[in-house]
Amino acid sequence: MPLVGGISQDLSTTFQGVGNVLSGGWNLLGSVVTLDTQGAIGSLGQVLSGVGQTTVGSLGAVLRTGTNLVALTSDVVGGTKDLVGEGVTYVAPSVGNSTPSVVVGKGIDLALGTVDALTQMPIQLFDLVVGNTPSSHGQQSIQASQEWMTSVLDDPQTPQTAKAIINDIGGESLESGSQALERLGGGAHIVLDDGGAHFAQWVQLGEVSGDNLVDRTHASSHYKTDDPRRNGDNPTQYGIDLPMGKGHLLFGTRMDLTVDPPQVQTWVQAEKHGTSMKELVPHLNDFVIHKITGKQVGPSGLIENTEKPRDSNYLTTSEVVIV
Repeated sequence: MPLVGGISQDLSTTFQGVGNVLSGGWNLLGSVVTLDTQGAIGSLGQVLSGVGQTTVGSLGAVLRTGTNLVALTSDVVGGTKDLVGEGVTYVAPSVGNSTPSVVVGKGIDLALGTVDALTQMPIQLFDLVVGNTPSSHGQQSIQASQEWMTSVLDDPQTPQTAKAIINDIGGESLESGSQALERLGGGAHIVLDDGGAHFAQWVQLGEVSGDNLVDRTHASSHYKTDDPRRNGDNPTQYGIDLPMGKGHLLFGTRMDLTVDPPQVQTWVQAEKHGTSMKELVPHLNDFVIHKITGKQVGPSGLIENTEKPRDSNYLTTSEVVIV
């Protein structure tokens, strides 16, 4: 459950309790004036029930808030560790052999990214509260995803591998009748039941075209070593930074445990920020939003299609599967 889910329920109980107290109190006053003993007893019961609801709801909200803050802090610490690992994996080769000016430049990028994240977090939270963020599968979300894809495909700076991934997802999505393409921009975790064929094609294209594919097999929050769906320790997950402001594409392989024997599948996911120095802290910002809402944070909005398991056997998820 998202961190805000239980608190919303507690607050709803609290408000219902307050409503019962006010309504019951008004009815009680009327019953006293009209000397309606039976009505007064019923109204008093409504008031007491409302007091109970208010107490339970408010205490629940306070306790749950504290528990959630502890959990969120733990998740953010773990997420920060993962992201720092990703950042080191991404920038270490270039920094290690760079001139001092390049190192300073990357330090400036990190500082600018931090300022951007601190500036954007309050805005993102406000947009979430008032409903300005395209979310789930509505028309606003679909349109935002389509606009993002068009901007990526039309940008001459977009790596060829990234364009191939989007086009291939589009073709497979149309052929299978799935809604994968319209959910890609929102950050949906999309799985292709292809034996890993698309993954191999994209890696080969990345090597031929000279795209900067970053091996994220050992520095990612997806399919960690304790996940039984992880497809070994060889390079099975890569990331591609899109032109600045357009996000990051992840793709990899995993094992489908719903069949016997397990079969290899290709998966794809778009993220709002990449792992370059300038986007490292904003990426952590997205992680916090993900933990608060329970939704994926994509370039064009939020969505609940995730690979995270809903059962201990890792068999039930809300991802989008293209068969």
